Amino acid sequence: VGDVSSVNGGIRIQRGAIASTVDTVNGGIDIEDDAEIDAAETVNGGIDVGENVTINGSLKTVNGGIKTNPGTTIRDQVLTVNGKIRLRNTKVGSDVQTSNGDIEVRSGSTIGGDIVVKSRSSWIGRLFNFNSRLNDLIIDVDSVVEGDIHLYREVNLRIDAGARVGNIIEHY
Repeated sequence: VGDVSSVNGGIRIQRGAIASTVDTVNGGIDIEDDAEIDAAETVNGGIDVGENVTINGSLKTVNGGIKTNPGTTIRDQVLTVNGKIRLRNTKVGSDVQTSNGDIEVRSGSTIGGDIVVKSRSSWIGRLFNFNSRLNDLIIDVDSVVEGDIHLYREVNLRIDAGARVGNIIEHY
């Protein structure tokens, strides 16, 4: 199919389906095993990716997490503002970025670009120290970050011995 979109509802791309851009405003996106899409984006909802899925572009959310399963390839970036990113045996061609969420890079995942943890997006939250819990950035022993890790705020950083990463650059 071509583009798939919704305003108030989730979208499910069935097993083995091929679609162009998938986007919704209020709802999650589920991409089942062996599917291929150009890109997926949601404002209020998460993106859940099955096994052996190909994303020819990016995965983006504003308020929702992104979770991938083994064999997934994302040719561009993975981006969320408020949500957890969990990559399992996934290849990402470019950057992985969050402002207010945890990042887990596990099970032999490879990130071709940088990991970027932006500063809190709300000036009110920064002023009154809302959501003061430090987010986690976890990279397990089998995973690779070919670029650098850019931290614009403090995080709980756990990089297992044996994981390959570039420089860790603190911008705060």
